[in-house]
Amino acid sequence: MRQAEKTVFAVLIGITVLRLVAIMLTPLAPDVEETQYWLWSQTPDAGYFTKPPMIAWVIGLTTAIAGNGVVGMKLAAPLIQLVSALLIGRIARNFSSPHAGILASLIWISLPAVGLGSFIISTDSPMLMFILAALFVLAPLARGKVLARHEVLLAGIFAGLAMMSKYAAIYLPAGVVLWYLWQGRRDMRLNLPGIGIFIIGMLISLAPNIVWNLMNSFVTVGHLEHNADLDGGSSSVLRSLGFLAAQAGIAGPLIFGLVIVAVISLWRDPACRFWIALAAPALLVISAQAYFSTANANWAVASWPPLVVLVAHFLGSRWQGWRRGWGMAGIGVNMGLALILIIVTAIGSAGPLTPASDPLRRLRGWQDHADTLTPLIVATSATVIITERRGHAAYFHWLLRDLDIDVEIVDANGVTENHFEAAHGWQPQPGRGVILINGDPVPGHQQLINFNAAPTSSKVRISSKRHRHLYFHPGIER
Repeated sequence: MRQAEKTVFAVLIGITVLRLVAIMLTPLAPDVEETQYWLWSQTPDAGYFTKPPMIAWVIGLTTAIAGNGVVGMKLAAPLIQLVSALLIGRIARNFSSPHAGILASLIWISLPAVGLGSFIISTDSPMLMFILAALFVLAPLARGKVLARHEVLLAGIFAGLAMMSKYAAIYLPAGVVLWYLWQGRRDMRLNLPGIGIFIIGMLISLAPNIVWNLMNSFVTVGHLEHNADLDGGSSSVLRSLGFLAAQAGIAGPLIFGLVIVAVISLWRDPACRFWIALAAPALLVISAQAYFSTANANWAVASWPPLVVLVAHFLGSRWQGWRRGWGMAGIGVNMGLALILIIVTAIGSAGPLTPASDPLRRLRGWQDHADTLTPLIVATSATVIITERRGHAAYFHWLLRDLDIDVEIVDANGVTENHFEAAHGWQPQPGRGVILINGDPVPGHQQLINFNAAPTSSKVRISSKRHRHLYFHPGIER
């Protein structure tokens, strides 16, 4: 088994190296969220308008190491997933068997959501890594061990760091409480003082962000309430079922099916109830949200660390017959998808697999727009770029990062809805040279800007059937 573990470790390293190479080669621009997180990293803080600060801290660290380009921005993405695969392998090994540990690492590194998260640096990745760190400490509870107080405190600190990455990590302590009510209280494996110590550990990690929110009128909490939008439409059971079915996109179709079989087969096992309880809160809460409004599949991604441990235990405990066949097929399918994603990232296209909508089109052509805009900035001596869309604000902050120019956004409705409107809202100042960016040959805002030249057109092909057409309008603020 030691040799098998060494082989799996080599596989994990190999996949991570391929993902890093794909990031180095990709012609695709970062997505809008990544550019926003990069912008946050330029001004380190304990919180931001829409998210807690961990993602900005991570990008700040990697850009300090690898430079302020795409590689520096994304460097942590595959490395975090490697650490997570090693952690979950050790958790499953300690809980179940060396074979389960091997399966858990392979399942994790090949999950479609992990593959995507290895190229897009998002808040999910550090959140999941810290959840796994907390589970590494908490896992002995499942086998009946009583944790020392310092162990419970450490688990709480890791859980707090997960919440410093994304508030959805709150589902982890919710799962601990659910397990306590369901199984832990009966067997006295965790008591109320233990839960209290766990929460204290969380608060230690969360303290900087709590203070930041106190100083900023809990703006991030307000944004979360806006995202929930429980009054956004009629109720629908089909939406809830659709959300649950979409979890197959997170885990891969065969692994998703095996997880369902594992839950049904093992829910009577007291040790396995630990993992089921930890996974349940996110799936239940987001399913309920989908019933009342809408929900994205990744909003319940915090459920997947315990579910991967559970399915690895289920498969590894009897690695023969149909379990072996379906387990190998599930991992094989996911590995194939992971390889396809590596190739697509490296070349910037899915080739014949490209759907009609071509979702990668949004990541193409931005440097071409910047190459058209930069000489215009120099020629007009503009000091401010004005945008009307959040996406444009995000990309031009990123693309013009080496120029001494501000990028501001028009707050059309007077309601602050994103980081750019909060921190980079347009504040007209008479006499400033500006360039307004929009998708219309007619500039708008003539009452505030004296446009003194014809617009410069920038039209870029972004897919086989689509172009992106921007206009750059130079002028002087009145």
